[in-house]
Amino acid sequence: MNGTIIYIVPPNNRAFGAGNSIFAGPFGRETVKTNPKLRSSVNNFAYHVSLETARDGIGRNHQPTHSAYRDVQYKSLAWLIAQSQVPNNRITTHRAVDSLGQRIDPRSFSFNKLLSLLHSFREPVLSQEKNSLQADKIRV
Repeated sequence: MNGTIIYIVPPNNRAFGAGNSIFAGPFGRETVKTNPKLRSSVNNFAYHVSLETARDGIGRNHQPTHSAYRDVQYKSLAWLIAQSQVPNNRITTHRAVDSLGQRIDPRSFSFNKLLSLLHSFREPVLSQEKNSLQADKIRV
């Protein structure tokens, strides 16, 4: 819970972290079925990122909350997402994509905090691009 990023499944491999899932995004409902014996899921096109759960939430999946995630975890998550350039409207949770309604994670998660940090990581890049475009306009 110190913000360290650990790759458990290499980024070029597939994890089954999202289970049976459908992403409802700006382009409609998205899912992929690769095995006729299994339900469709987002696992073939989604990054799967998990945060370490606070001690008081471990093994208590029936509880809707726990003591929350640490600021360093949000910072690491925001940094990681910023590296991928995934747009905000394609960032979601297990709960939101779960087609069977069985997942409650992430519990005690603040999407607003994540997006605020994510914007802070992306802002310098956007400001540099904007300044570069303005400089180009001046030179023309």
